Amino acid sequence: PSTLLGRISEAMAQTAYMGDSIYAGIYSPLWEIPLNDTNYLSGLEYVIKELAGSQSIVIRGRGSQFILKDFPGAFHALIVAPFEVRVKRIMERQKINEEDARKEIARFDDGSREFVKRYFKANIADPINYDIVINTNHLSIEGAASIIVNAVP
Repeated sequence: PSTLLGRISEAMAQTAYMGDSIYAGIYSPLWEIPLNDTNYLSGLEYVIKELAGSQSIVIRGRGSQFILKDFPGAFHALIVAPFEVRVKRIMERQKINEEDARKEIARFDDGSREFVKRYFKANIADPINYDIVINTNHLSIEGAASIIVNAVP
């Protein structure tokens, strides 16, 4: 599978347990895999580490800053911007109104925060979890990307 979700599903199918038996591999339908936090996190870690070990890659989110915390060559960046700047960017990019943009940002932020809290018992906004934090208030996304590329050892 080429998508992250597909790879996570495959990894979960290969490592999932049900009672004392191990699934026979990727042939088990996803709905038969007992999805719990341990299985999900195990599959996620497997896929992210496999991706990071096999190629030069940018992984956005999914707790990769925690999964790859001590991974050789990993570089973790946090991109931030004031809420109003984010609202304007989302409105322009997604062609939506201000109210919908605010809701979308809140949904994304809440989901990301809760995901990291649930699976890694951490604060996603804590700068100690990153090698670099970039405020894009007066900087384009492309500018931030350029800074990151130049900062990577």
